[in-house]
Amino acid sequence: MIYTYRHAISGFAAIFTPKELQSLKSKQGVVSAHPEYECKLRTTYSPKFLGLSRWDGLWPDSGYGAGQIIGMMDTGIKYSHPSFDDKQMSPPPQPPEWKGTCYWSEGGCNKKIISAVGFHQGQMVSPLDDDGHGTLTASIAAGSFVDDANVVGHAKGTASGLAPGAHLAVYKVRPGTSADFLKGIDQAIHDQVHVLSISLGHDRPFPLDLDKIAVGSFAAVTKGIVPVQAGGNDGPYLRSVEGAPWILTVGMSVMDRRLRSIVELGDGREFYGESAYQPDTFPPTQFPLIYPYGILQTEYSKECQGETLKLINVTGKIVLCGAGRSRARNSLISDYVNRAGGVGVIVMSPELMGNRTDADDFPHPASRVTYDDAIEIIKYLYQASNPTAAIKFNGTQFGHRPAPVVSSFSSRGPNFFIGNIIKPDVIAPGANILAASRNEAGPFENRTGTNKTFNMESGTSMATPHVSGIVALLKRNHRHWSPAAVKSAIMTTAYYKDRDGNPIKDQYDGKDAGAFTMGSGHVDPVAANDPGLIYDIDPHDYIRYLCGKLTDSDQTRCVYPEHECELQTTYSLKFFGLSRSNGLWLDSGYDRGIIIGMMDSGIKFDHTSFNDKNMPTPTQPPIWNGKC
Repeated sequence: MIYTYRHAISGFAAIFTPKELQSLKSKQGVVSAHPEYECKLRTTYSPKFLGLSRWDGLWPDSGYGAGQIIGMMDTGIKYSHPSFDDKQMSPPPQPPEWKGTCYWSEGGCNKKIISAVGFHQGQMVSPLDDDGHGTLTASIAAGSFVDDANVVGHAKGTASGLAPGAHLAVYKVRPGTSADFLKGIDQAIHDQVHVLSISLGHDRPFPLDLDKIAVGSFAAVTKGIVPVQAGGNDGPYLRSVEGAPWILTVGMSVMDRRLRSIVELGDGREFYGESAYQPDTFPPTQFPLIYPYGILQTEYSKECQGETLKLINVTGKIVLCGAGRSRARNSLISDYVNRAGGVGVIVMSPELMGNRTDADDFPHPASRVTYDDAIEIIKYLYQASNPTAAIKFNGTQFGHRPAPVVSSFSSRGPNFFIGNIIKPDVIAPGANILAASRNEAGPFENRTGTNKTFNMESGTSMATPHVSGIVALLKRNHRHWSPAAVKSAIMTTAYYKDRDGNPIKDQYDGKDAGAFTMGSGHVDPVAANDPGLIYDIDPHDYIRYLCGKLTDSDQTRCVYPEHECELQTTYSLKFFGLSRSNGLWLDSGYDRGIIIGMMDSGIKFDHTSFNDKNMPTPTQPPIWNGKC
């Protein structure tokens, strides 16, 4: 026996051979038995970008999320980081309201981190973060205010989470499998968290009854807990998004901040890139330019891997290299070039990233440019008799346009198994987010050994804790709101036009972003606090939906064991999403509308049906013009 589950589901995890597992499925009383699978992972400026002020408005009005408990399902936490200091924290809730425990007998938990446990292969393990992902996401959700935060001297400011007054409950479930995750969520339900922040997902889609994130999150919803999950980083491919109907699924946007670096070619043309490391001592002069892959034509030379640079002379040159699959890989590329004698590196982003760049924490002078710009650099390199380039650094810049935009690799809808539900639900800042880091960024020789370490990271994993923190603020102000009501408030107040009043764009191709790219639009925490109108869904509405959607009653019982399906039922779930141009899209409408606050405006409801290919087909929109 590995785990027993009491709250997320009624069941257990154990080790069986494939033959034993198949035999178990036929036993009387067994609703479902199937193999486990792996789960994978998915600031100084973002709160301001979202309209939050430290001194007035939603932040102080909500006590910065005081009293709310955010359960972090991730890789653990580095508890010694100043983002988790508790000097300004209110006392945590006490039993029976709160039932969490701390793995560490002393020193690890405080008024900020009020619970921390880890689960791996049936054992309780240390929740100390040995990856860094969990520390990043926890600080974005509820990190305390930390002055003079920066990444290698740039993006300077006061760092904080979206709900700096909220408490953190840490559940380390990575590295691990679906069994570990389900145990984590089972424990979080028992502990009575208010929000679940889930910056992880699957390596492939699963139907609802086999999706342990969906199953565990449904149990959480029935207890009044709001689950928030990363939609995934598999864009721009369609049908790549994750998320069950009851989960608040988050896509990723890009803000208007850039850590600007510029590549200037010998012919005078300039190409904008980014880099978190921008040394003052690097001269903005022209150096010879070389492209190892253009010479060697090998897979290893694409990313300038160490051994390939020994085959050519890069000493004193700027080297053009293809980007790796991670920031850590790109930092390693920069290190390879430096060790081989190169003076700097131009990193070419993948074609699927479209117009996006990343502010990687290179240990040496570098600039990350878009794929299209890199192609122009390559053309110049082949055409010039003596190609040269310079890298210039312009520091942190604001006001880049258009903004916000949908990140090119934010996963797109519709959901593979639930095509008639619009996903993601909303987008939130997730690109180049400054957050607490396990380690210092930049060159090793410049590191100071301080605990006040920050870095830039990107992904829907970073967008998700933004929304989790916002949920904590809303729950603090509206304690009676159900998970569906919170989700409704966030979705109905999301905006779909950028800061210049134009439709939000897709960074991949520059076109207007649609509902399956950005859902209802970009999250707006201030507006969500006073939505005017919310739509509620009782958990039994989800159950009726499952009864119609899944093929038999046993599959529904996998999600909610206490319910038997009726013989005949439909599966039209009342849902909505924002159209990019015509207000609200409704899939069959809502059963219940609840007026919150005062409104004096006309609202146009744009009803949408879905065809066999699960794509929107507009129908004649009914109009409601009323005063509430």
